[in-house]
Amino acid sequence: DGSIPLAATVAPSGAEQAVAWSTSDAAIATIGSDGVVRGVAEGTVTITATSAITPAVTATATITVRPAAWVATATYDTGARVSYQGATYVAQWWTKNQQPGATATGPWAKAGDPAACGSAALPAWTDSWIYTGGEKVVHDGRQWQAKWWTRNQIPGDKNGPWQLLSVCPAP
Repeated sequence: DGSIPLAATVAPSGAEQAVAWSTSDAAIATIGSDGVVRGVAEGTVTITATSAITPAVTATATITVRPAAWVATATYDTGARVSYQGATYVAQWWTKNQQPGATATGPWAKAGDPAACGSAALPAWTDSWIYTGGEKVVHDGRQWQAKWWTRNQIPGDKNGPWQLLSVCPAP
């Protein structure tokens, strides 16, 4: 239903257990006084529990809100976003009963998870995403830019559609 309950325990065991809940971005997820987080939009937020008696005592949890789960019998239009086996997929055209991730050239393109390359936060390259030219990705510890339309062509071929921009510094 797009919600998840959180609980906070204040130590020591005899301490007042009341906490105030807050979210870093209510446009992505809200949290009620009961500790139930409700997803609003895709993204990542930090939820904070603050002791009612000692406000300097806090704890945080990072929550990632993903789109609704893929349903085989549902019809999806171009641009629809679904969650399947822990990844986000985007429909490249109208589709029904076609499993995300079944093929790199099918109707579903896997969205690249965020990847760091120095100070840049870019998506990781995925074989099923359609790159139209100009997009930057991270793959194999390097930052690449698509020179033209490509799908299912791994960065690294010197005659391929990818231009090497930089080597990512070690984290």
